[in-house]
Amino acid sequence: MRSVLDDAIRLHEHHPRLRSERVEIVMEGAPAVVRGPRWALVRALVMLVHSAKLAVPAGHVADGPTVRVRGDDSAISVRVATAAAPSSDLASMAERCNGSVAHESGELVLTLPSVRELRRRERERRGDPPGE
Repeated sequence: MRSVLDDAIRLHEHHPRLRSERVEIVMEGAPAVVRGPRWALVRALVMLVHSAKLAVPAGHVADGPTVRVRGDDSAISVRVATAAAPSSDLASMAERCNGSVAHESGELVLTLPSVRELRRRERERRGDPPGE
């Protein structure tokens, strides 16, 4: 996830008005591996970074946006502070990556299931006993 997030931030640095704002990445917990098309993950993360940068008040470049990545065995969430609601494009990219996006407590939250969780769901759909 970190390399995809770094790529998204580097891509967003080409934005003509927001390129000077730096993004801080905070990793919380041990994010699990996720599965999804890389292009869709990058696009979703670029949209999150854009929303986070737009939420920083003018003149507060030193207080740049923070992207927080939280994870456990079942999922990871990528969070940015913004009052903006998730766009339909962001929701579509999240869905393409087997995830979801929501606005919770002043943050846009992209939630993606871990590979372990996806495999558990696949076994459950097939009717396999748990733990195999």
